[in-house]
Amino acid sequence: MKYCLVTMMYCCLIKNTFSQTTYLLVGTYNNKDSTNAIYSYLYNTTTGVAISAGSIPGNNASYLTVNANKKKIYAVSENANTQGNGGGIVALALDEKTGALSINNNIPSNGNHPCYITTTNNGKYAIVGNYSTGNFSTVSIKDNGLLYKTVQTIQHTGNSTDTTRQKSPHVHTTVLSRNNKKLYVADLGTDYLYQYKYNPNKGTVKLQYSVKSPAGSGPRHLAISSNNSYLYLLHEISGTIITYNIKRKKILPLQAISTMPVGNTQFASSADIHIHPNGKFLYATNRGKNNTIASYSVDEKTGLLTLINIQPTGGLTPRNFSISPNGKYVLVAHQNSNTITTFTCDNTTGLLTLINLVITVTKPVCLQWLTIN
Repeated sequence: MKYCLVTMMYCCLIKNTFSQTTYLLVGTYNNKDSTNAIYSYLYNTTTGVAISAGSIPGNNASYLTVNANKKKIYAVSENANTQGNGGGIVALALDEKTGALSINNNIPSNGNHPCYITTTNNGKYAIVGNYSTGNFSTVSIKDNGLLYKTVQTIQHTGNSTDTTRQKSPHVHTTVLSRNNKKLYVADLGTDYLYQYKYNPNKGTVKLQYSVKSPAGSGPRHLAISSNNSYLYLLHEISGTIITYNIKRKKILPLQAISTMPVGNTQFASSADIHIHPNGKFLYATNRGKNNTIASYSVDEKTGLLTLINIQPTGGLTPRNFSISPNGKYVLVAHQNSNTITTFTCDNTTGLLTLINLVITVTKPVCLQWLTIN
């Protein structure tokens, strides 16, 4: 009881240090040491201190998203079966006062090993990508935030040159443009970036255009600039970021830049990519034997990147990272060292500095933010 009172007092102190309450949400893979899969932390964006607020059981919650009105959370269940429909999607709720999580409902993802989910600006649809079956689905959401039913499923076909990783299509991201007019889908298995026209009234998509990456490069994650003009596509196998101009219907490549040091030929195993809230910097992580994060400055007029530096992330297998809403901190989730490390970010230079703030949690692989006004 004494510990609980102290924790409650500490949480209240954190909440009262600023007008908004910010929660850090963590999705994890399950293993024998943990029955829980999704965690929430009360996060002080001034000090970088995180206090555990709750956790719930789940099944390989490898990716989370928070919908536009900041009230509902959705997670994938990255599972599979022999019928090709073993994955799932879960709707969650968070108690705004305590940070406690609860499960509202769940439905199938219509594929195996879903690894990415996003929601539309109007909160009426979710779009989930299924890695192993190489497809993605749009799913309707009720007004109360509950997942309802599948509206459309798009199946990719094809393969590429890496005989281990690219025997079949592998949808890895489903990202909407900021105005929700286009959906971009990165397929690691086919080496293609697909652009679909999105219908916000029906929740359906129609293919507009596609662009092929160099053979064997493996498109994985992407980020879109705040002005909706440029797209940055991170390739897992080659460790390359390709910058595209997406102002018009056709996707135009502008630049290719490495996430690895010059002369380093190790497998990059690049994982995640994000743009700083101020739009001036971009970051990308590498896993494998590298365990690094690459920092770039962004020319906001041309969209081109310039490497700042590449540095260790302070843990093993940085699958995912996220930048705090105020841009002050960069948190990196390490799947194989069971840690989330913290960097401060210089908003003028973009330089990251590792500090002594570490969250310990089993197999963290996705970080998201939920801010309560």
